[in-house]
Amino acid sequence: MTPSKKKIFFKTIKELKDNETIEFKFEGQFYELKCFETEYGDDKLDKSYSIGKLGEILGDRMNLGKITDKYLTFYTYNLFLQGTKFKMPIDKIEI
Repeated sequence: MTPSKKKIFFKTIKELKDNETIEFKFEGQFYELKCFETEYGDDKLDKSYSIGKLGEILGDRMNLGKITDKYLTFYTYNLFLQGTKFKMPIDKIEI
């Protein structure tokens, strides 16, 4: 991904509203990153994001934990509270 596309990608993620998504391709598979907004306190919003394969309603999803210039880091926990992390290299994302 070129630096200009990376900048647009990050900006798009930050500007997503509740239930909005951004779609992209990674290693030949299409994914969607979905935004969730939670309101608390005095009209403060907390944003969180999850990723899943495009078009899957009940498929596996992971939460976005961190964004850096090199990676999107996702995490999930199973029923026994065992965590799984995945680092998705930004340079391998196609938009």
